Amino acid sequence: MEEKEPPENIDFLNDTVDPSYAPKKRTDSKDMGDFANLLDPQTKPPTKKKAKEDILNLDFGSSSKPKPGKSKPQTEHEKQIDAQEKKLTFANEIDPQVKQWSQDPSTGTVKDIRSLLISLKGFLDKFNVKFDQISLSQVMSKGAVRKMYFKVIRKIHPDKTSETEPRILYMLQRISEIVTKAFNKHKSMAQ
Repeated sequence: MEEKEPPENIDFLNDTVDPSYAPKKRTDSKDMGDFANLLDPQTKPPTKKKAKEDILNLDFGSSSKPKPGKSKPQTEHEKQIDAQEKKLTFANEIDPQVKQWSQDPSTGTVKDIRSLLISLKGFLDKFNVKFDQISLSQVMSKGAVRKMYFKVIRKIHPDKTSETEPRILYMLQRISEIVTKAFNKHKSMAQ
């Protein structure tokens, strides 16, 4: 059998085809036309205007603020940052008030559990949170303190309350932490 020599228009060293060998424009099918245009370096491939616009409008996060008129959905990280900023704002506003309510001015320590429970209604009234008044007679005995503590926690704990305002939820969280700490101190002293 006789070996055929390769056509002159194929360069096997560079794996390229001579552009003059490829048809300039094909009209029989879009795919074949695109293929023929790729082979011919003098013919430019069709461009998509949409792709150009997308490339020009890419936002690589150079600014954390969205452009006016365009609001993009927040990522989970951005939501967490916003929540932390709100919590810090609430802390700056509410913590001094909670501290004033919970600490004994003469010693600077947290008041005992009985004092906290009795004064809780007056403090919550400042924030328009409804709460029943607790009298001294309701917290006189050790068992009564324990019973009233659990009753109060069921009402004010952020996971148990029906309040939805974030500011109020933060305040209730701080109060429940302080009341729990005072109750634990009371429990350890009573044993």
